[in-house]
Amino acid sequence: MPRLEAREAYARRVDANHVLLDFNMVQSIHLRELQDMSRITESFFCSIGMVFEPQFSNFRKGMTKVIVLITIIDDIYDIYGSLKELEQFTETVERFVFKL
Repeated sequence: MPRLEAREAYARRVDANHVLLDFNMVQSIHLRELQDMSRITESFFCSIGMVFEPQFSNFRKGMTKVIVLITIIDDIYDIYGSLKELEQFTETVERFVFKL
């Protein structure tokens, strides 16, 4: 919070350098994006741990996508779902998995 307050106070100054303020905003956006992208790297390393042989490149790419998708669904499940929705979703996934 002190940094945010300092930035806002600086922005109100007459001699404020708005290019610097824009740079800081863009830098914080890039940092958030990098944090999101680190999931992909982490998931890729998990895929490499499963199958490291060079001929399984397509498997690693596909498995990385599946792991990222599962992670996103898990995050949504944890943050946004009501109890009733989560119970319904869990039942649906269990029916799908046990049909395979």
